[in-house]
Amino acid sequence: MLSQDSRNVVHDGTASSADDLTQRLIPFEVPVGTTSIRITYTYSGRGDGNAIDLGLLGVEKQFRGYSGGSKTEVTVATDQATPGYIAGLLAPGEWYVLLGIYTIVPAASPASYRVEITLDDGPLPVFHSTPAPVRADFTGSTIRRPANKRELDFIFSTEHNTFSSNLIWGNYVPRGFLVGRGIEVTTIGGHWNALGLLPDQYISPSVNDTNIDASLVAAVEEVHKSDGFAIINHPFAECKCCGWTYSFHEHMDGVEVWNGPWKRHPEDQSNIKAVDKWDELLRAGTVFVATGGSDIHEPRFEIAEPCTKVLAEEVSVYSIIRGLRRGAAYLTQHPHYEMEFELRSDAERAGIGGWLTAAGNVTARVRLTGFPSCELRVITETGIIHSSSETQLELPVRARYVRLEVRSEEDDMLGLTNPIWVVRP
Repeated sequence: MLSQDSRNVVHDGTASSADDLTQRLIPFEVPVGTTSIRITYTYSGRGDGNAIDLGLLGVEKQFRGYSGGSKTEVTVATDQATPGYIAGLLAPGEWYVLLGIYTIVPAASPASYRVEITLDDGPLPVFHSTPAPVRADFTGSTIRRPANKRELDFIFSTEHNTFSSNLIWGNYVPRGFLVGRGIEVTTIGGHWNALGLLPDQYISPSVNDTNIDASLVAAVEEVHKSDGFAIINHPFAECKCCGWTYSFHEHMDGVEVWNGPWKRHPEDQSNIKAVDKWDELLRAGTVFVATGGSDIHEPRFEIAEPCTKVLAEEVSVYSIIRGLRRGAAYLTQHPHYEMEFELRSDAERAGIGGWLTAAGNVTARVRLTGFPSCELRVITETGIIHSSSETQLELPVRARYVRLEVRSEEDDMLGLTNPIWVVRP
């Protein structure tokens, strides 16, 4: 049932468990001169497990925001918008509230929902975007002074299916700190990070069911047009539609092998499975860069656990993505942990992510600092070739690649490097 006057729209409907993982568009008309759109929605069974997501599309289905199930009321106006939504001029014409029916549990099916839309035409200023700089400014000093308690140099901000924060980070970034732009593209078959985007660049989560891989490749190519980097996120996550069901094809640039705490609960195997899958890809000769992300959804988790450390020339989006593309990165449970690792052969040497051309013997050199009591593991395509409690090591190796892991006494991951590859002439 739809009722509308010049300022108010009310839409009532129902959804059943048979509607899981489908979307509904609720059209409404935006008159000329509208300066604000306020949307509220409610649905039954929320406390029983039902989940219906919320989004907004403008004229010609232009993206204007997405908040998933985190909010029950949002506003989009010419001067500002609820986080997750895009402020700016409101073009007249047919707009759409997007309802993503994520889960309707059988015990609470069917669910009834109500969407209420309130329009206003009061005078308001016009929003101007303020994206963050693409390079951290250290004013020529060689001493960096991180402006955060974790002592980070940078983060990438990736909201689910929206670029709204990419438009405003410039208002909040402290001097000497870098916030890179991105989107966590969220589909029913898995999530992936698009890093290094332009401020208003949107990567659609839509997937063509008749040719899934082709539509993913096209989306990744859009990321690459802005010299961005595409990462498969938490491929074995336990939440519904979070695990990766698509191909691990090489159009993706990397894979998140460590998401949040190593174990979110005692039986959690998601990160263990991700590292195992990545190792399988390496053994097959596939060069897939390993990354980590803190993926903060709950206050009990800490930003930069894990921390991805990129061996970059400077703290800039370009240099960090360039470092990621080379695989010049390692992961640690805490930002204070440091891993130095290189392979040498005669006068040749290569660091993390590098390629060593070796005609003779190869030696691995390792130095760990800041770690608690731990076990260092040296790993090749044949498996673990050395393990010890040493924090400094020189070890002869013969392998196609060598990588490191650092484990706690409880066998939790404390650190992990991307491999160094060995080429025999």
